[in-house]
Amino acid sequence: MSPMRFVALVFGLMLLALAAAPAAFAQAATCPRPAANWTETETKVWQQLCEDGTADITPPYGRMEPPQAGQPAPENLLSGMFVRQILSDLPYRDALSSITIAGAMVVGPVDLNKRSVPMRVTFEQSHFLEGIILVEAHVTGTFACKQCYSPGGISARQAVLDGGIDVTGTQMDGALDLGAAVIEGDVRAAGASFGAVVGRGARMRGTLDLDGAKVSEVVLGGMLIGGDARLSMDGPATKSVHLASSRVGGELVLAARGAWPQSVRIDLSGASAGALTPPNPWPAATEARDFRVDRASPPVAQWILARLNGTTRTDVEAYTQLAGAATAGGNAELARQVQGALRERQRAEASGGERIWMTVEDLGWISYVIAAALLGLIGWYGMSYVRRRAAE
Repeated sequence: MSPMRFVALVFGLMLLALAAAPAAFAQAATCPRPAANWTETETKVWQQLCEDGTADITPPYGRMEPPQAGQPAPENLLSGMFVRQILSDLPYRDALSSITIAGAMVVGPVDLNKRSVPMRVTFEQSHFLEGIILVEAHVTGTFACKQCYSPGGISARQAVLDGGIDVTGTQMDGALDLGAAVIEGDVRAAGASFGAVVGRGARMRGTLDLDGAKVSEVVLGGMLIGGDARLSMDGPATKSVHLASSRVGGELVLAARGAWPQSVRIDLSGASAGALTPPNPWPAATEARDFRVDRASPPVAQWILARLNGTTRTDVEAYTQLAGAATAGGNAELARQVQGALRERQRAEASGGERIWMTVEDLGWISYVIAAALLGLIGWYGMSYVRRRAAE
């Protein structure tokens, strides 16, 4: 090889090295070195997450077995501390835009109390031996745990979730606690199983979906739900549904998968909804004092009307609101029926003079004709009397 060609070759290799250096530097900058206390499995998971945001560590044949004393640790074992570090600690969290972990066995609580998680988080078919804590946390994206299992639960009290929560198909012995949380997206829990779903005082913009879920108690008092609330749960598994003073902007679905047992207590006192899909039949222990809907179908309006007619004191505002809801639901005849029922109750409670005046009001223009005729008759009789007196 001539000296000139050799120099050209060396120069070209130097250019290639310089071109590759920024890429290598960028990769090193975005993938921080593993922490000293991480296990070999956690280090591998971190490397996979840092490369493409996903790590599938599902064991052969999907056997999810917790660690046994004196036995080698399962190859899918992660610590709750490791999960907390990569989600919320610097510099790890800044190296990720989202993560998806499948098949993990997580030992120890995933404690994100009062922490910021600036990414979308997804766990699939993973086991959490001590639950997940999101109390007062701020999660930028959706927090998902699909088809997971835990003897604990998920606590997100007073959390801020810019995305939502997706626990579709998840089975947890503890509660899904959303008390006083602010949720910008949906809460998806179709087919899930929880000891309880709690949302006292929470505010969410999207839809609450518990379709087919097995939940012993649903406690959503004072909750504001912008979309639908699909409480079409596994009826026989539920003992109580508490919605007192809550507001559902969309449709409230109470038709359970399998009829509610008559022992179920449903509390709708002071609650309101855009529309209602009622259970069939209604459980005997149903409290619906001051419950209102914006758009009422005939079955719902008739049910509310029967309850209003059964009260000891006439609530004029409630009757008027129900008539408006029937009109909004496209049933003007039903609205007239509600107004007629209100009038009958008012008449029954009125004094004698009030009833006469109500009769005049009910007759409308006919009353004016009758009044004019009576006045004309009185005037004619008076003129006749005056003429007779003058003639005498």
